[in-house]
Amino acid sequence: MSSDAVDRLRAAASPDDYTSMARLARALYEIGLCPRDVLRECYGVTFPEELFVIADGGGLKQLGQTISCTYQPWKLAVPPDRGSPAAMPNSMADIELRLRAVDPDLMPLAVIPPAVFGAHQWFVCYRLSALRAGRSTVFRLFGTSDPGAALACGDSLLELLHREHAKVVHQLEKELRKPYNWGAGSVDDEDVERAYESLERIEELQRQASERQNARLRVTVRHAEAAGA
Repeated sequence: MSSDAVDRLRAAASPDDYTSMARLARALYEIGLCPRDVLRECYGVTFPEELFVIADGGGLKQLGQTISCTYQPWKLAVPPDRGSPAAMPNSMADIELRLRAVDPDLMPLAVIPPAVFGAHQWFVCYRLSALRAGRSTVFRLFGTSDPGAALACGDSLLELLHREHAKVVHQLEKELRKPYNWGAGSVDDEDVERAYESLERIEELQRQASERQNARLRVTVRHAEAAGA
C-alpha cells in the first residue's frame, strides 16, 4: 500500500468509527508495523505491555470467565494473519461509543458481568491521558450514563483482575466448606480448581508482561548508551 493511501486512511480514521480504525490498522500491518506501533499510530499513545500479552494469548476469554472485551483497542492489537482486525463490530461497539461520547478520554477495555465479580455489571477502562503519562491505571464505572464518575481501581488491568480473581477463589473456598453447600447450585472442588487455574493464568500473564517490559527497557538503555558514546 502506498504512503499516500495510508495517509488518507489516517485522515479518515476516528475512534468513534470502528470500521475506519480497522481499515487503518490493517493498512499499517500491511506496511510492516507491529501491534504496539499500530496502536500507537491509531491512538497517539503507547499502550502497556499487558494489553499485548493478553491479546497474544487469546484475549480475556482465556481466563475462563464471561468477561466481554471491547472491539477497540483489542481487535486492532491482533494482526490480520491471526484473524483481526474484524471489518465490522458487533453490539459491543455501541457501549464503547456511549462511554466515549460522554468522556473521550476513556478507552473502554471490558464489560464485567455481575456473575463474575459482584452484584453489578461494570466497565473497566484506561484513560488516554494516563497512558500518555506512562501510567497503566485502570478505571471502573457502573453503567454508561456518567463515565466522568469513573474511579481508579488498579495500577493495571492484570493487577485488577488478579485481585478480583483472588477474591473469587477465597469466596468459593469459603462456600465449599459450609455445611449447607450441597445439591443444585452448590460449589464443588472443580469450581475451586477452575478458579485457581484462572488465577494462575493471570499470574503467568503478569510474569510475561514484566519480562517483556524489562526487555524493552534494556534495549532502550543500550540505545541511549550507544547514542552517548
